[in-house]
Amino acid sequence: MQKMLIVFDYLKRYHSDIFDAIAILLEIITLKRYSSNHILDLLNKAEKRKPIKQDFDCIMTDLFGDLYTAPNSNINLIKILKAINEVEITDEKIEILINTITQKKTINKLYSYSTPMEINRLIIGILDIKDNDEIYNPCYGIGSLFLALSQTKKKFSIYGEELDSSLDRIAKLILKSLDMKTDNLYV
Repeated sequence: MQKMLIVFDYLKRYHSDIFDAIAILLEIITLKRYSSNHILDLLNKAEKRKPIKQDFDCIMTDLFGDLYTAPNSNINLIKILKAINEVEITDEKIEILINTITQKKTINKLYSYSTPMEINRLIIGILDIKDNDEIYNPCYGIGSLFLALSQTKKKFSIYGEELDSSLDRIAKLILKSLDMKTDNLYV
């Protein structure tokens, strides 16, 4: 967890939009989670002193399409990939990471864009979600509720709306990191 927060703080230094830093971190976490062989291939190529930025961009564009946020060209991509490659990624760790970034690190001033983890878990407990339920979130923000939903291990459909396209992008990346569909989310 600490390594992911260090990577986030590193990305923040190179990106004026904090949502870009979150997006890039979520993209790399998702890459590690579902295509870790790509990270290993990139790191092996980097060991041979070959450039990896173009390959990285191609891989990420293939995986994320329009959601992909290219990192600043001045970052040390190898350093980031090595750090994330050492971390075990779980739904719970992603939830704690997003909660820490948005709620605990008040310097980021993101607390109004996400619901605290404890409130999300309370909501999920009250809803008593069953398999094949349909869940509507009228203002999903960055999608913090989706992180709590993933902990239920139930199969359900998510529907929702958000006015801010920056928040929508983060929510969709969170769903991708959880291997959940984004088809029913609208801006």
